[in-house]
Amino acid sequence: MNFDKKIAAGGQRGSFIDGSQESLVGLMSLIPQVFDNVSTPVVAAGGNMDGRGLMASICLGAKGVQMGTAFLTCNESGAHKVHREAILYTNEDLNYPASSYYKASH
Repeated sequence: MNFDKKIAAGGQRGSFIDGSQESLVGLMSLIPQVFDNVSTPVVAAGGNMDGRGLMASICLGAKGVQMGTAFLTCNESGAHKVHREAILYTNEDLNYPASSYYKASH
């Protein structure tokens, strides 16, 4: 199977994860590990909320970044103000994997 790029998805990503320790590796630790072990370009995903994260990812070897949650903070996103503020003014202590919420709510 041929791939034209690899996605390095750090533990800060907003997607569903299984909660294992391997899935919680931080993006800034993960990028160089992936970069050193593949021959295709690396795209960094999970935790890039601004230009600083983007530049750090590039410095660590990524050729690009994938951003998702960061765009919810823009007025144009249509997200409710309360949701945007919750994203902007939270810290890592209040960050729960989506899979934890999903399991608790079903």
